Amino acid sequence: MFATYAYLASLTTHVMGLEESSVMWVLALCGVGMTIGVAAAGPLTDRAPWPTAYAGLGGLAVVLVAFFFTAHITWAAMVMVVLLGAAGFLMTAPLQTMVIRFASDAPTLASASNHSAFNLANAGGVWLGGVAIASGWGWTSCALVGAGLAAIGLIVALSAGHRSLSEDFSVHCARRSLGRHRVP
Repeated sequence: MFATYAYLASLTTHVMGLEESSVMWVLALCGVGMTIGVAAAGPLTDRAPWPTAYAGLGGLAVVLVAFFFTAHITWAAMVMVVLLGAAGFLMTAPLQTMVIRFASDAPTLASASNHSAFNLANAGGVWLGGVAIASGWGWTSCALVGAGLAAIGLIVALSAGHRSLSEDFSVHCARRSLGRHRVP
């Protein structure tokens, strides 16, 4: 997400063709999307954390590819900016929830580490987006970089989710075979 978000001001003026005074409104639209994403993430994560994470990462990849193709069409780019914020922030709650779940002995440390990892990923995404732009691939190339990073994140999440579901099933089977006894 941040591979594109960091360059929204330049994308607004150089690609969308809007005046510099419009940058704040484009960023505000992204903020509206972020608010929608966070508001939706809570209840969705309570019901199904893995599918919510998959939807956020997969949706982010799709939105960024769509943004690459529609950034020159102002109204479509505005829609994509809102969706960028929504998809980007839809994945944060389930990832944070799962990190705390798996690190139940040290949730504060896990939460801090997760935020640190998010910040490193944000910086790396911005850097890779900048490399694409500086390489002469155009302002919108950062969206494809972000889409690729989101796709990699989705693959990692799918792998982790599969492993987690297998472990949950094993624990369920062990509990069932032992009756109502708790299995650590």
